[in-house]
Amino acid sequence: GGGNKGQFALFSRVQFPSCKVVSFEPLDDPAKIYTSVFQGDRSVRLVRAAIANQQGMLTMHITEHNDSSSPLKVGDAQHEIFGTKEVGAYDVACGPLSDFITESDLEGRSLLKIDVQGFELEVLRGSVTLLSKFDAIYCELSFIELYAGQPLAAQIIAFLSDRNFRLAGIYNISSSSSVGQVQADALFLKSTIRQEQA
Repeated sequence: GGGNKGQFALFSRVQFPSCKVVSFEPLDDPAKIYTSVFQGDRSVRLVRAAIANQQGMLTMHITEHNDSSSPLKVGDAQHEIFGTKEVGAYDVACGPLSDFITESDLEGRSLLKIDVQGFELEVLRGSVTLLSKFDAIYCELSFIELYAGQPLAAQIIAFLSDRNFRLAGIYNISSSSSVGQVQADALFLKSTIRQEQA
């Protein structure tokens, strides 16, 4: 989730030339750039929608820099630490991951990458029927509320732990002098041993 202009997709295609990439980007401007970068690449597909728990429409809060846009409103901390400002809003299509891809799209080893500005738990809930088909999940986590009502790192970790994914690494930690650690990327790997339910 959160294909943006295709930076991670391009990295993936260079590092793993035989990989297939399906990206989700509901915003017009980054989607246009993404499409131009991968024109003619049959191993890359862009879906112009957001992943959510239910099919329909959701409002995207657009910021000055598109990569900070979110279905959630910009919070005080996001504005104070990063200077993020909302400049508009519009509705985009959304739906569960299974509306857009099938189990056959996930043959072989599969990675789910999520960078959706506070909407991570909703994307995971919208992906739950296919989560077991992924070997790894790479997800941005926040330690403070950057977007209004966003779930924090502990909730994401608990959700994935309950679904047999263990936290395997933390990367790209960002900090602020006023609050300390703000957010980071996390790698979750599917456990090979099913945890007993308490």
